[in-house]
Amino acid sequence: GKTGKVYCFEPLEYPRKILSKVISLKKLKWVKVQALAFSNKAGHATMKIPVKNGNKPQPALATLGEIDTGLFITEEVKLDTLDSFVGREKIKKIDFIKCDVEGFEYQVFQGGKKTLAEHKPTIFCEVITSNYENRLDTPGHFFKFMINLGYEVYFSSDGNTLSQVTNFELLPTARDYFFV
Repeated sequence: GKTGKVYCFEPLEYPRKILSKVISLKKLKWVKVQALAFSNKAGHATMKIPVKNGNKPQPALATLGEIDTGLFITEEVKLDTLDSFVGREKIKKIDFIKCDVEGFEYQVFQGGKKTLAEHKPTIFCEVITSNYENRLDTPGHFFKFMINLGYEVYFSSDGNTLSQVTNFELLPTARDYFFV
């Protein structure tokens, strides 16, 4: 609400412009847009943006990883860690994090271990198994990392009830998870 703050992190220029325009039109003065992506180290990286339907970039599917389609465009983006950002901004309280990073969940939260330990925010995170193909880590590796930080993992199959995940070997292909 108006007494809190919302930070939005959008590394890509086009969706960031749209997000900023909506925030301005709606007069959401408590919402701040940041031009960066989180990872386990600061620096710069190249995001790959798939191009589909002829020549339409799909920024919602952009990734720092490999793309299985042959056609994509790239954009250089700034990387930071969650811990560095929280420290630099002197953020005193974090209640909630929504994370949709196309398979780089582990790297994002690896760069935020101190923040997660200190604030214990509830996290809502999309995890898609296919985003981990051709990589050394797996969704199960990410879940174990989060459990080691003290989180329990839940999902909702009906939109109303949360069920705890206990078997990380039989994960669905794609699902939104809550880390509490």
